Amino acid sequence: MLEVYKLSTGVWKDITHVAPSYKFYKQKPGVYLNAACHWVAIKSKQGEFPSAMIVLFDVHEKTFREMMVPGSLAQMFLFYADWFNLFVSEESLCLADHLFDKDKTIDIWRMKEYGDPESWVKQFSISNRITFNVGVDDFYSLSDDARVRQVAHFLVKPIASRKNGEILWRVNNGILVSYDIATEKIE
Repeated sequence: MLEVYKLSTGVWKDITHVAPSYKFYKQKPGVYLNAACHWVAIKSKQGEFPSAMIVLFDVHEKTFREMMVPGSLAQMFLFYADWFNLFVSEESLCLADHLFDKDKTIDIWRMKEYGDPESWVKQFSISNRITFNVGVDDFYSLSDDARVRQVAHFLVKPIASRKNGEILWRVNNGILVSYDIATEKIE
């Protein structure tokens, strides 16, 4: 069952009848942009090959729509959709590709023209060779063996971009870190 809570009435409404068959990743919350909630999801119909995509729910129209990921990611997205995270930066939909073992980077993609799948551009990549120091309190919760850790092992989800251009990330133990694109430093 899929329900929407309407603030104006204080009532939950069942919208299952308008929801296609999507598998949403529970550990990946959606992001809100342009009056729509967006999620990474898999669509599967009986007898058809499943497809991975970005699914959005338009809160005004109460309809679901689909958005394609960057073409170069389409095949990987199908098999590794849970390695991708959506976030909003500078009022644009962004996608973080965490499949870092492919080329040792976390790639950040931005949709320059909302809704246009041809407008995805790779903004930058974060090398997994960048390290950051962990505070004493955080040391025990991150690792048993080292104070300086590789970033790719800990960055879990980009939360938002800051006014100074840095990206705020949630680390795998709940700590927040800020990544400066220009200096490639993490604090």
